[in-house]
Amino acid sequence: MTRYANAANGAAGAYVAAVQALKAAGPIILLEPTNFENLLAQLENPLVVYAQARFLQPHRYLTNYRGLFFTAKSRKPLALPADTELVTAKTIWLPSF
Repeated sequence: MTRYANAANGAAGAYVAAVQALKAAGPIILLEPTNFENLLAQLENPLVVYAQARFLQPHRYLTNYRGLFFTAKSRKPLALPADTELVTAKTIWLPSF
């Protein structure tokens, strides 16, 4: 097998892994930061996973509501409700296609 075939097999494997991750997580909806804040304001004691911005990377947020996952990214930290349970993560990885 050539190195190009190995690279193609690796890319195909990564794609299959991303599809499987998406199936396991369910739909992931990307919201504008303001819409994400509005969603959290409607929830009682929301649980939010947060990854702090790093060099050239935005702040990332993830929450679950009625079985759907909602995410947002923002250059500035979002205003979260006072009753938010915040889990700080090193990164938030979401499959992209």
